[in-house]
Amino acid sequence: MAATIFRPENEFIEIPWGSGKHGEPMIRGKGPRIWILVAYSKRLGKTPEQIQKSWPHLTLEEVQAALDYADEYPELIDDRFEWNED
Repeated sequence: MAATIFRPENEFIEIPWGSGKHGEPMIRGKGPRIWILVAYSKRLGKTPEQIQKSWPHLTLEEVQAALDYADEYPELIDDRFEWNED
């Protein structure tokens, strides 16, 4: 059974662990992984509003929470960018 870690300081972020999970921060109950939203922002130059339009099942508040989380925990996000570039 998979376990999930919720960050009390950020109600929109979860880190699922267990079978079939990768321990990567994502939008709680919805996905996508945070690093993907950060890529839209940093690599593609998209604003939070533009990102939300690309992911219409997310609220603007959830997108902003993801970007804020990435700023607060850059080591979790930067590691994923490095792994994905290999």
